[in-house]
Amino acid sequence: MDNGSAYIKGYFFLSNQNNNFGKERILSYLSAVRDTHDFIGKLRNLNGNYSIIVKNINKTYIAVDRVRSIPLFFSILDNEFYISDSIDSIKKMTGINKINKWSSIEFEQTGYVTL
Repeated sequence: MDNGSAYIKGYFFLSNQNNNFGKERILSYLSAVRDTHDFIGKLRNLNGNYSIIVKNINKTYIAVDRVRSIPLFFSILDNEFYISDSIDSIKKMTGINKINKWSSIEFEQTGYVTL
């Protein structure tokens, strides 16, 4: 990916196709992301069970599948953004062991957390 990177986990296929994307094919598909609108368009055509992080020079795009089968967790500490599919990794990277009470309640009730 030019001036960026992509992190993927899971399996993927396009809505109009039944064959799975291999790792190289999904990375190629995502490498052309130009902006938020383009990223959303690519996600609308994607099915499967996955989590995706696409980082370019200006932005980082993060997504999980519709049922959040591979969740992503995040923390912000000292203007640094940490993201992982493991809450334990986030805790190790940040040294934070306390979880926000309201975020925990929101997660328990909805299965996800908004900002």
